[in-house]
Amino acid sequence: MLTSSLNLVTMCLMAARSNAPTTAPINAVPARLVDAWLAGHESDNTRSAYRIDLATFGRWCAQHQEIPLLADHTTLAAFGLARQAAGDSVATMRRRWSSLSSFYQY
Repeated sequence: MLTSSLNLVTMCLMAARSNAPTTAPINAVPARLVDAWLAGHESDNTRSAYRIDLATFGRWCAQHQEIPLLADHTTLAAFGLARQAAGDSVATMRRRWSSLSSFYQY
């Protein structure tokens, strides 16, 4: 299940990559973009969790000199392994993949 979620996120990233600015700061995901994306989610709990998930990914990317809007399959796999090593549960990882997939589809 996690592999299929990772594959969905990867496909979304590949589609978004062509629209991503190539000069973006290393950990930049514009706040207005995040806010607009989150506005499409009705639940306060979902918005809160998704914001945390995207921020967690952004921090990880900054620590590993990755640009979130240009992340590829290798980056996502490394992030997933790092989060598993940090103790994220299967349910948390599913939500993180869902968050990232939703963001990159947006």
